[in-house]
Amino acid sequence: MSSLEPLASNALKKSERLGASQTEAFIISTHGSSVYVENSKPRVADDKTEVGLGIKACLGKRVGFASGTVKKGSVDEIVKEALSIARTTEEDPYFKSLPSGGKLSGRIEGAYSAETAHISLEKIAEKAMDTVKAAEEAKNVKVPLGLIRLTDYSLYVTNSLGVSFSHDGTMVFSYFKSRAAVGDRAGEGIEKEWSTTITTLDFEKIGESIAQKALATLKAEPFKGEEKVTALIVPTELEGLLSVVGFASSSEELNKKKSPWVNKLGHMVASEKLTLWDDGRYLGGIRSALADDEGVKTSKKTIIDRGKLQSFIYDSYNANITGVKPTGNGFRRGTRSIMGAFAVPTACAYANMVVKPGNKSLNSIISEIERGVLIEAFASPEVNTISGGFGCEVRDATLIEDGQLTRHVKHALLTGNMYEALKNVSDLGDQTKIVENTVLPPIAFSDVTLVGQK
Repeated sequence: MSSLEPLASNALKKSERLGASQTEAFIISTHGSSVYVENSKPRVADDKTEVGLGIKACLGKRVGFASGTVKKGSVDEIVKEALSIARTTEEDPYFKSLPSGGKLSGRIEGAYSAETAHISLEKIAEKAMDTVKAAEEAKNVKVPLGLIRLTDYSLYVTNSLGVSFSHDGTMVFSYFKSRAAVGDRAGEGIEKEWSTTITTLDFEKIGESIAQKALATLKAEPFKGEEKVTALIVPTELEGLLSVVGFASSSEELNKKKSPWVNKLGHMVASEKLTLWDDGRYLGGIRSALADDEGVKTSKKTIIDRGKLQSFIYDSYNANITGVKPTGNGFRRGTRSIMGAFAVPTACAYANMVVKPGNKSLNSIISEIERGVLIEAFASPEVNTISGGFGCEVRDATLIEDGQLTRHVKHALLTGNMYEALKNVSDLGDQTKIVENTVLPPIAFSDVTLVGQK
């Protein structure tokens, strides 16, 4: 029995004794180790452990949520606060019930790494310095900023309707930024990596990559004019843009009538070349587990099949509104840090969004583009999820002319509408990368606009 199970079960029973009609108890023990790099040296390191409890207490249709770290006497206080909030809150006309279920326990292959869970801060610092040293072998390159964050955690969730789920996992997030300077010219290179185990990450290779990118952007020239192009975008920059899919296929936004895909089941919402699904048990996926954070069994479900919208994702609350079964998409856990996951209720979200790759290499796709741009970094890949509009500042890009990579460019915006861009997917690469809770290949979108200086 998990050491967390008695705490959660006692909280559940306490809430029911105090009058709750239904209760959910979510408890998570998290250990996080981080090493930061500042100006090419490991400057700051932290090693934190927390145990936190979140209680959802229901009095009919009145629902209260409270949370806190677990210490002597705190469990009773958290339970009482949740009930107090439930008593004073208005009824939620859409709330029907917590999810029902049975006992689920075990590990999905690749979700937990003992080596990652037990590595020392000294070893993490060594790996950070492997990145720095590899980057700075290149002339004129420095590493002003870096981070390696490792998390190992155990969670347990139970409720009044028989849910009982435990899970152990590990997660690694790394971020490194290099800078190259010659005279008054400067360039930068950035690499971000996610994994459930530190053994999959090659930190020397990360260092070499950020150095190459910094030296390449050092040569970048301002883009001039405005032109319709095919934009070939790498996975790390795609994740933010594809948030429109997460938004439009979320049952929460469907129920709020905010999703542009209301009444679009069975309709074409993307190019025939695009197929994607949600897979709660994807090997190495950041959120992979037997169940979601409500204890609802996860599965693999197709969302878009060759451009056609097939289904939505459902947490238990929004599934009840719609009158369907939840799909295992209620989550609290973040994708860069899990600290504080107990402090928020579940929200409808993807476990792991997986885009089916194509059958062409990146170079092969480039060779078929007459006029385009390879985007390797935006300042911030943001999009309006309701309208689909975006205008992203380009930080690292190379023009494609007659199937060849030519000039590096900067001081440009890539603009368009992502809902339209999904319909204009012209190609997908054959290699995928885990980015946050997505698994993506490079994707080429035709008919977007590159805007530069006049």
